[in-house]
Order: sequence, then structure tokens, then C-alpha cells
Amino acid sequence: MRSRQQSLLSSAREAKGWTQRALADNAGVSQPTISKAEAGLVPLNPEACKSVAHVLEVAPALIAASATCSVSVNPIHHRRRASTMSATVMRRIEGTTLLTQYSVDQLTSGIDLVAEAKLPTIPIGTCAPEQAAQQLRDEWRIPDGPVSHVTALLEAAGVIVIVRDLHAAGQDALSSRGSAVGPSSPLVVMSSGIPADRLRFTLAHELGHLVMHSMPTDDQEQQANAFASEFLMPASVIAEELVGLASTDFDMLFRLKARWGVSIAALMRRAHDLGEVSDRQYRAFHVNLNRLGWRLVEPNQPDREVPTTMRRLIDLRLESGESLDQLASRAGMLVPQFLKVYRPDLAQPVSRTLRLGGDLP
Repeated sequence: MRSRQQSLLSSAREAKGWTQRALADNAGVSQPTISKAEAGLVPLNPEACKSVAHVLEVAPALIAASATCSVSVNPIHHRRRASTMSATVMRRIEGTTLLTQYSVDQLTSGIDLVAEAKLPTIPIGTCAPEQAAQQLRDEWRIPDGPVSHVTALLEAAGVIVIVRDLHAAGQDALSSRGSAVGPSSPLVVMSSGIPADRLRFTLAHELGHLVMHSMPTDDQEQQANAFASEFLMPASVIAEELVGLASTDFDMLFRLKARWGVSIAALMRRAHDLGEVSDRQYRAFHVNLNRLGWRLVEPNQPDREVPTTMRRLIDLRLESGESLDQLASRAGMLVPQFLKVYRPDLAQPVSRTLRLGGDLP
């Protein structure tokens, strides 16, 4: 998606998966009223604003701000497993991403985010993806061998990582360098349903986009995959560990998975790309993977990496005296949704069960 600017109301409607007519019908206002409000021609009156916010399940402040504030982001890079996706689903995903960028911008506003490392720009035309990955490992002083915590590396470089529902099973993640207008942090939005092993590779894939791609290109997905493979599994180290690998040697694959923190599918693809397994072996491996039911979720998952920047930022705002209601409104969200996305630990219900007889011997 190329850089674009649209109203917060349009983004909230698209994130819901609704047309203007559907929003108008559900909110009890006319479709022309919605159209004019989205175009910035006529703001919604307070009653319509409240009704629209209610059916869209967003904070009234978000709809009210739509009259004077639009959301604009740099190109969004998509990592999809589904080759086809309806236009409605794509708009819903992009609307969700635009709203996420807005909420992150609002929550980080006034906070000095000090990055420990620099997120460089290495345009794809200047070198191959593998060379870009090697250069970044060198710049970030990553020791030879596996990357211990991909999420922490991205966050240390100022990238905001958010995990939330992306409304499509085939959508793993999206990334953007941030808002096209004004200061903004680079953003990666990860699907909440992605397995832990694929999460690490997907984060490295999105890192490749952030580093290499200023605009989407036809080959960007293959380039980001090549970047991620070299970043997580540098050929100079892993090649000798893949020698003699067989498509049925799951014991070896799972040992390598525990060491490198990636899926056995990614390991086999790396072995194939490096010439350590043949085309026939690679095809046989995927036949076995499907037969075992491991194509989407494999056994022996690594520990799930959890982003911490937004949790720490919200703690900082809470400690400074802001309430959850104020933070949710600032983010343009209702409190339950805000907690689900940004602080699920605070959304856990308090136990109301009292176990009796606990002192009996």
C-alpha cells in the first residue's frame, strides 16, 4: 500500500469491515452524513458522533477527532500466507493498522523514547538481502550463531511491536516505518494467532522490510524472506550443521529448532536454499509435514517472545497519574479493547472463588 491519508472515521469503519451504508444503518444516521464526515466536509453532531462511536466500538473521542485529525502512514508491508484475500478483508486489515498507528502515536506522544540501537536504511538496490542482513548483524553487534530474542532487538532499535487480531487467518503481520506526517515510531503489527516459531521468522521478515523497502515492490516478499533467513540463520554458521540432513530426520530437525528458534519448515527451506537437500527431499519433507498435521503449527514450540515497550510505557503513564479510562480514550479505544491489545495482563478477571476448609489438616 502506498502512502495515503484518510480520516479516523474511515479507518474505524474499515477496521469493522463495514461500508458507509452499513455504518449509517447501524448508527441510525444517513449515508450522506457519513460520507461528508469521512471527507472532512461536515463534522458529525454530538449525538451522531456518540452513536457512531458506539456501533464501531471505539472511543467517542476518536470520532470527534476525525473532524480535525486524519491518519497518514508510510507504505504498509504485508506478510500473508494466503495468496488471495478479498478487498473487504484487506481494507479491514489496513484500517486496523492505521488505527493502531494512531493509538501508538497518541500513547507515545510526549514520551522521550530512547533507542539503544539505530534502525538503518539499506536500500535493496545497493546490495542483496543476505548482505543487508549481514550488515545489520554487524551494526547491531550480534554474535555469530542464533539470535536470542528477535523482539527485544527490534524494540531496542525503536520499533514498536504490537500483537493483535488481524481479522484474517492468512495475515501474519504488517509493518510501516511510521507516520508520513510528523514524528512517529516504526511499527510492526503481529497476528495474535501466530505460533511462537513462526513469530520469530515473521518479525525478522518485517525487519527486512523496514530496513530495505521504502516502497512496496513485486519481489519484496522473497527479498524479506531471504533477509530473515540470513539474519536468523547465517549461512557461514548454519551450513555445516545442515550437512547430511534428511527429510525424515525429525530428531535432528527438532534439535536444530531448539538451537535456532525457528520452525523445522524454515530449517528445511534454509537447507534447500543452501544446497544441502535436493528438490526431491524438500518435496518429501512437506508431504511428511502435511501427513503429520504440522503444516500450520509444529510441536516443540520455543518460548513465546513478548514485546515490552508498550507495557512499560503504559506503566509510566499510570504511575504519572493517568487512569485507564484516560489512556484508552487517548488511544481512541474502549477500555476492554485497550486492555486486550496493550495490557492483557491487566484484563484478567479477579477471582471471586473462595475455597473453604483450607486450614484443615
